[in-house]
Amino acid sequence: MKKQRVVIMMMLVCALLVTSVPAFAADSCKWEKNQLTVKEQKQLFQDLERQPVYIDKGESNSKTSRHKVSAASRSKYPTRKGVILVTKDTVYKIASMVGHAAIVYSKTKVIEGTIDGVKKGNNNWKKKKSCWAGTVRKTTAKQDAAAANWCGRQIGKPYNYRFFDVQRRDKFYCSQLIYAAFLDKCKVNLNYRGGIVYPADLLRDPSKTKITYKKGRI
Repeated sequence: MKKQRVVIMMMLVCALLVTSVPAFAADSCKWEKNQLTVKEQKQLFQDLERQPVYIDKGESNSKTSRHKVSAASRSKYPTRKGVILVTKDTVYKIASMVGHAAIVYSKTKVIEGTIDGVKKGNNNWKKKKSCWAGTVRKTTAKQDAAAANWCGRQIGKPYNYRFFDVQRRDKFYCSQLIYAAFLDKCKVNLNYRGGIVYPADLLRDPSKTKITYKKGRI
């Protein structure tokens, strides 16, 4: 009887391995297909640098030219809840990911996915060597705040090292967290290319987002 149980257990283990390997292989192929090189990721930041800067939601409209509005907005660091922050600076030593992303939670705090998990960080990104801030065009300030609150509710969840697995909600990496918040709360997909969500992807599509602050050049 004991021997029979051992045989049954071995059969179950083999069955699990057979069914899981194809799924893992499929995920691996998808990751390789959508993964960008470091050089290609840096190109995304160059694309951000070429975008103009606009006034943020809630700021008074200006009758001046877009160039003058851009120049004025460029130096105004955002503290509004729900603004997306992106930097090219290397924050965590993860060779396959360039840069970092967070969402403004208050004047002093951001929510970010870190290797230590989702947590609150200091809203002092103006001290970084490079920083882009932006907002979703079709959302209201209230919706942006709701996205930030959604991120806040994920605090404590672990880091997602499987960058291609963007649909999971039990683990997050930095840009996946922001992508998930706006997708789930506002029905806006900020995954510019599909597959892995890189930090610069969040503000890369000018038809969906606009840059409201820049610091540093590529």
